[in-house]
Amino acid sequence: MREKIGFITDIDFWKAGAGPRVRARSLILYLTKHVDLVVFYSGKAKPSDAALIKRLNLPITYYQLNEIRNAHQHNPQTGLADELAKIFSQHNLQQCILRGWENRNLAEVLPDNIYTYFDIDDFRSEVFASAQSSGTGPLADDPITFEEELQVYKQYDKLLVIQQEHLRKAKTLINEKKLLYVPHAMRATRTQFRQSASTIGLLASGWAANRDGIAWFANKVMPHIQSPNIRFLIFGYISTFIQQINDPRIKVMGNVQIPFDAYNQIDIGINPVSWGSGIKIKTLELLAHGIPTVVTSEGGRGLSHLFGGVLLKTDDPIAFAQHIDELIRNYELRLSMSKRAKEYIQLNYSEESCYQRLINEIKTDRENNAA
Repeated sequence: MREKIGFITDIDFWKAGAGPRVRARSLILYLTKHVDLVVFYSGKAKPSDAALIKRLNLPITYYQLNEIRNAHQHNPQTGLADELAKIFSQHNLQQCILRGWENRNLAEVLPDNIYTYFDIDDFRSEVFASAQSSGTGPLADDPITFEEELQVYKQYDKLLVIQQEHLRKAKTLINEKKLLYVPHAMRATRTQFRQSASTIGLLASGWAANRDGIAWFANKVMPHIQSPNIRFLIFGYISTFIQQINDPRIKVMGNVQIPFDAYNQIDIGINPVSWGSGIKIKTLELLAHGIPTVVTSEGGRGLSHLFGGVLLKTDDPIAFAQHIDELIRNYELRLSMSKRAKEYIQLNYSEESCYQRLINEIKTDRENNAA
């Protein structure tokens, strides 16, 4: 008998791009192979969304939380709680996974007997502290400390963390039994590997840290790259935020629906972000496609054990440019980095090695609660 699980997210997972979308879709796709999934979307829906969700052909039952709230405008919180109680009872849901900081307090409107998991991409406190220390300035929302953030998470029965660094940090303040390491799954993919390298590139969302990173790379690194005839290709939603570029070597390629279409054009990948939190899914994607990659410390967060062999790392713009020149000149170096990157992804980031432990936990928790 298959488990029946609720999944609440504020992420429009049916669209391409952005790490949170990739994470949410990946989890949903894997979960549907093993459990009956009821998905609740808490974001602002558009009329076209239903068709996009249907196109994914996912075996899920779907609800839009804002529609429920709007039907109870006189008391949306109580109305939402009452309707969720009916839906959870109708589908015999006993467990629920929640994603997205905006959903952090939704556990309050779930039925009392529901076992809850919260999937954490980034620690918000780390994002704020990192932005502050980089000189970028505070984020739009209120600052929060690590201790305050974990206090929010304590209302959940289990926390899903995406990287080992966060797991170790959370253990200092939260019982280890409440923590489950669930890294993000990747599939090693073959892309065209050219004898001659000429294109640098990345695929990124419009997140402020990505915009800052691209500006740093364009203004501080590109002037020091000595190799002739190079191009820097920028793919993804980040494209809509780039107004004007004076360097003819930089090409804004726009968004892509299929990431492979972007990665197949990139000879050398970069992740030049200087602030943030959590492992960088776009760095993992570059590795999964076998693309030799240069990163900053933040761009390689959670992957420091790969520096030097699988990833080249530096925070100095001149050294960053030198790494790129070296990769352009040295075919054997690029080839060896490509092979090691794909081997690493195959060994450590398959769906089974990342997500099967969550399925096992779901079954165990259900059995324990039923006892």
